[in-house]
Amino acid sequence: MRDLSKGLPKKLHLIRHINGDVPLIDTLPAYDSHAERLEGIDDLTYYIKQEFSLEAADNLLKIVEKCDDVFDLNLEQPPQTNLKEKVKFVTTMDLSDQDMINYGCVLMGAYKRFPKVKGQMELGKKYMRFLILNHLEMSPEEFAQEPHKTRIFKKYELMSFFSQNYGSSLEQLFKDVFPEVEPYKIKDALRWSDGREGLINAMNAIDLVVRKTKKSPKQITQMDFRKEGYGGMLIQVFGDCPQLAIEFRYPGTYLEYNEKAQSLLKNLLENHT
Repeated sequence: MRDLSKGLPKKLHLIRHINGDVPLIDTLPAYDSHAERLEGIDDLTYYIKQEFSLEAADNLLKIVEKCDDVFDLNLEQPPQTNLKEKVKFVTTMDLSDQDMINYGCVLMGAYKRFPKVKGQMELGKKYMRFLILNHLEMSPEEFAQEPHKTRIFKKYELMSFFSQNYGSSLEQLFKDVFPEVEPYKIKDALRWSDGREGLINAMNAIDLVVRKTKKSPKQITQMDFRKEGYGGMLIQVFGDCPQLAIEFRYPGTYLEYNEKAQSLLKNLLENHT
């Protein structure tokens, strides 16, 4: 398959079986010394069907048929690779859609980068929604709580869309791609330091901890914040002091922290107007 950005051919390798026993479809870098050029694809199609499905085989073959060089590998022990999941991802795509064909080519290493087309922002949104909702089968709320979002973007070649279109800001990404998710639910986002909005996020988070634990505000502990995923917020905004956080949200609960809570509120509002 040709890299549209350079006009140079790039080889795609497929393992069709290992040791003749277990069907396995995978992609590998070009190891010509271990490969024999594949003349026919009928038996390859059979193994794809066995590993995935008839529909998956048809989808993957749409990519294979566009390749300049396809090799048949039958290795005793396959090289270590993390691309099998990407191949599985491609088999779920609608490759009658040119946008998805381009994404599939990037995932399988046939293109080094996405072709430049109009509407990059909408294209990135389309890819991200398909990845999260269809392939990973996560709800937007589940993805918001996923602690390794950027690893997922890197693995599935979407880091450039994330950094270029959203300035590597999870808040901006969710606001555009998954607007139904409230900012305070986005794990590991810089959601607590954005002035009035950050203040509201912190208050909502404290309310959520109280609701989920079914405790009174005065019963809330440091461990409660951590168990509900808001230990970072407690450290960042309240110096890891649950009493200050509670007094901040529920004035009068801890009167000894009232002055600090009021000072914190004043500083947040004055510094982010």
